[in-house]
Amino acid sequence: MKNPALEVLSKHWPECRIIAIIEVKKEILPAVIIAGFVLATMVGRSTVSGGYRFIRNRIDWLREVTGHENAEHISRAHLPRFLNWLDWTALNDLIEQHFGIR
Repeated sequence: MKNPALEVLSKHWPECRIIAIIEVKKEILPAVIIAGFVLATMVGRSTVSGGYRFIRNRIDWLREVTGHENAEHISRAHLPRFLNWLDWTALNDLIEQHFGIR
């Protein structure tokens, strides 16, 4: 069974205007990274390192629930750069609109 939170984030991530050009060899899907980081934050992982470990340790589960079977986790060094490109206001609005959490 898919997680509704991940479905919404996966479906609507382009609304957050992600512009992340990261030179890596693995296929990284922004929706999976964003969903993983948001979920990590919701369960109390308040640092970039905590968010990174959450994504890395649960990448198989994130692939399954988002339906993105080729997704790979991002490197710890690239995660802050990736997050800097994220439009946090748009993401916060999206989360509040669908989940009532601000």
